[in-house]
Amino acid sequence: RPVWLTRTDVHAGWANTAALEATVGLDRLRRMSDPDGGRIERDADGTPTGVLVDAAMAPVEDHLPSPTAAQKERALSTALQHAAQHGIIGLHDAGVNLDTIRRFQRFIEADQFPLRVYAMIDGRGDAFDHFCDDGPVRHPSGRLDVASVKFFADGALGSRGAALLDDYADDPGNRGLLLHDESSFRRNVQAAVECGFQVNTHAIGDRANRVVLDAYEAAMERCAAPVRRPRIEHAQVVHPDDFSRFGDLGVIASVQPKFPTSDKDWAPARLGPDRLNGAYAWKSLREAGAPLAFGSDAPVEPIDPIRGIHAAVTRQDDDGHPDEGWRPEERVSRQTALHAYTQGAAYAGFREDSLGSITPGKWADFVVLSRDLLRVSPSRLLDTEVLATYLAGRPVHTQDSHWAPDAE
Repeated sequence: RPVWLTRTDVHAGWANTAALEATVGLDRLRRMSDPDGGRIERDADGTPTGVLVDAAMAPVEDHLPSPTAAQKERALSTALQHAAQHGIIGLHDAGVNLDTIRRFQRFIEADQFPLRVYAMIDGRGDAFDHFCDDGPVRHPSGRLDVASVKFFADGALGSRGAALLDDYADDPGNRGLLLHDESSFRRNVQAAVECGFQVNTHAIGDRANRVVLDAYEAAMERCAAPVRRPRIEHAQVVHPDDFSRFGDLGVIASVQPKFPTSDKDWAPARLGPDRLNGAYAWKSLREAGAPLAFGSDAPVEPIDPIRGIHAAVTRQDDDGHPDEGWRPEERVSRQTALHAYTQGAAYAGFREDSLGSITPGKWADFVVLSRDLLRVSPSRLLDTEVLATYLAGRPVHTQDSHWAPDAE
């Protein structure tokens, strides 16, 4: 039977022989060169192993059956309930297409949308062309903003697709993948800026982060339109020379505090000891002036913000390992972690005037927790339960019920 398994970060996949034969064809794959922005893993004899990285995944994924409309509806409904159960009233959804945006609109109009979404349209798809002429759009309900474009600069560190300035420590000769050449990436950034959109770019490796910073700086110099709060998603490995550029350019570091506690067992092998100084460096980025926004990158990591806050302040995984925290010098305070998940995220989505804090004049979006996150001991943070989630003053989740559109 054909089998296709993707890595948790969806930047690599493995196909068995039956899957390769049913899609790209094994003989053809043997003759193929690595595509731009991708890599076909091969054994010592040059035979493809079935592991395909980034752009090399397309010949298999293009043949996968698409979910039905009904399946997409059920998946969205489940995801919305899951988010509300974890105290989430706002999501920044990266890389959405026109079909997804229209589905969001239908759920909103049916009053079945218990949160707010800041949508980043896929810079490679139909949504960008559709929205570019009119620029950013906000749904009258206040529950959907289409104001941002998502690009990818490189792959992932785990699959050795993140673009590094020097070789991988555990794979000499490999420096990862840039998914676009630098000149075309700059053109894409400038096109999005001229359409009035915020630009968000996935960048993992130190080379990719530098390429993105260079592109943002070039756009600031060349575009007639303002560059609106540019973001780098992940900023996972940054050369220390580039820390200050985040603050100087006003680039938001949109990072995931669970990444270091999940990657701690293998990241040192990929990077070596010296490069770790610029890896998962949330405190250093903040001290260099970077506006900080925390998130999960779900489903790559659990969506639960409490687990993210625990990781940010302890640098430990959910089991409390390691005892002293991994790279504990990059721990942040609880106040910083809470700010990054609330006001920092609101700022990253241009909603700091209406969201992010319990303040007169803002939306009454809030969560009721079983513990005070600023007072409970770090070891007990993970025991915190979400008792209720409120959107615009209405309960969208309580412990004994789920989203009810007619709730008072």
